[in-house]
Amino acid sequence: MSMPQREPTAYRVGDLSIDLGTRQVCRAGQALPLPRLSYDLLIALVRGAPNVLTPDQLMAAVWSGRVVNEETVAKRVELVREALGDDSRDSRYIALVRGHGYRLTAEVETLRAAAPAASPVPSRAQLALAVLPLEDLSPGASEGYFAAGLHDALITDLSKARALRVISRTSTLPYQKSSLSLPAIAGELGVDLVIEGSVLRAGDRVRITVQLVAANDSHVWAESYDGDLRDVLRLQSEVARAVTRAVKVTLTPDESQRMTTLRQVNTESYDLYLKGRDFLDRMTPAGFEAGLALLHRATQLDPSDPLPYSRLALAYNFIGHTPGSSKSSFPRGAAAALQALGLDEGIAEAHLALAEARLYFHWDWPEADRSFRQALEINPSLAAAHAHYAWLHLIHGRVERAFEESELAVQLDPRQPLWISWHGWLHLWRENFEAAIRDQRIALALDPNHPVAHFVLAQALSALGRHEEAIAAATKAATTAARWSWALGHCLAYAGRTGEARIFAAELARNDPPDPWALAEVHAALGDRDAALGWLEAGYESRRDWMPWMKANYFFRSLMDEPRFREVVRRLDLPGGQSGGGLAIEGESS
Repeated sequence: MSMPQREPTAYRVGDLSIDLGTRQVCRAGQALPLPRLSYDLLIALVRGAPNVLTPDQLMAAVWSGRVVNEETVAKRVELVREALGDDSRDSRYIALVRGHGYRLTAEVETLRAAAPAASPVPSRAQLALAVLPLEDLSPGASEGYFAAGLHDALITDLSKARALRVISRTSTLPYQKSSLSLPAIAGELGVDLVIEGSVLRAGDRVRITVQLVAANDSHVWAESYDGDLRDVLRLQSEVARAVTRAVKVTLTPDESQRMTTLRQVNTESYDLYLKGRDFLDRMTPAGFEAGLALLHRATQLDPSDPLPYSRLALAYNFIGHTPGSSKSSFPRGAAAALQALGLDEGIAEAHLALAEARLYFHWDWPEADRSFRQALEINPSLAAAHAHYAWLHLIHGRVERAFEESELAVQLDPRQPLWISWHGWLHLWRENFEAAIRDQRIALALDPNHPVAHFVLAQALSALGRHEEAIAAATKAATTAARWSWALGHCLAYAGRTGEARIFAAELARNDPPDPWALAEVHAALGDRDAALGWLEAGYESRRDWMPWMKANYFFRSLMDEPRFREVVRRLDLPGGQSGGGLAIEGESS
């Protein structure tokens, strides 16, 4: 009796190789970035080859019950073609069979599991890697800011290699001094390789020791690097390049250039920079005040160093993007980002900061898109860039792309509750309330006091009519961070407790400055259309950073037919000439 065949593990499609385990597509050893839906559509065509698949069959295979149409399928096919470098007029991969559907034209070879390779390094198109926090062996190293800074820098340098998927620093911090084994940590983070190591600073000398371990606990490589503190950037880039060689990743010329740093640092300014970013990472008002002061001192000591400017830019944007804050921080963030890029165009974080300012304050959609693309070209593993880029796609009505970017952010930073919460927020505004609740529960399992997760959870529960649960979640949001308190007024209004909601709205209006978006949501929930519209008009005048999403907001749908609402949307000059009505969705008008 013949043995049953094993399930496919990979495919060869023309000159492409597809690894089903890692969901990676590559050509000549170089990974091709395909978002989830693009990958799923390609796999459906591969498995159906050489047959023609109808749009209905592709919808069932790729979108699994979600409501899409044939135009959505056609646009997704074009995105796959673009990623593969295919031409619809002379297709090497996907052909349109008019009136019927699509078929794969390239030859397909199915590959099945073989015996494990002897090498401990997985032979995959894109390797997933985590850099654990470095142990600080320096004398008097109780503060730990120096090792933290080098940890962040090593992640940043490695992330410049597109063939690597590098987990963000936020998600590795919980494993500092963890009792878990390296294979257990690799399993939790979903990576193939783990880097651990130490840093020793003695006076103006630095030693960085690192070792690379595979997920099966096999030792891959280890090395130590010594140098003068002024050459710390060169040491960091040497470590990153050595890691890529150890895992047999071939860098492109651009990647190699970005990963090579010869610039020396002013040791006093660099120390202030590291201390400043450490204070900012504490995410407290006092930490921000101290961090900003230290970074400004660093720029004064060495105006030629782009790193403090880049970190200042992100910090000012964070302040501006906080509900209830003055939006004057955004121009300061943009100025700092431009200063950083004037000194070094290769800093992805500075491009990200500029993208954020252009998206949330200047409302310059083409320039925001350009800055996001530049950031991700330099650092494809920059989770924050993917997370913020999702919101720009939503403005354009590219809902599927928004979810893809949001999902990438979560994959790259799986223990960052904010990105998980934002993913659920997208579900909330698309009226998938149960999915929104699920994501908030995941975020709260990571941080039970996360105010954004409690806020979105409250709104999703309110939309489902689960008012007592919603009020409890909103109360939790308000007690953990007052700037997210307006969810309580919103939930009280939907629960029919209008008297309490009106009192709450009056208290919100006395804040200095009042938050027009928050007040518009509460008054919309109360049915006070004139008041809600008035606050939206005020939001436009004060450049409230969420205003471009007023059409996407589920809780403003009762206002969308109002002429005053449409006028604010017209003044926002949203992409695609959207002047009113609900958010255009991918496959309809984008």
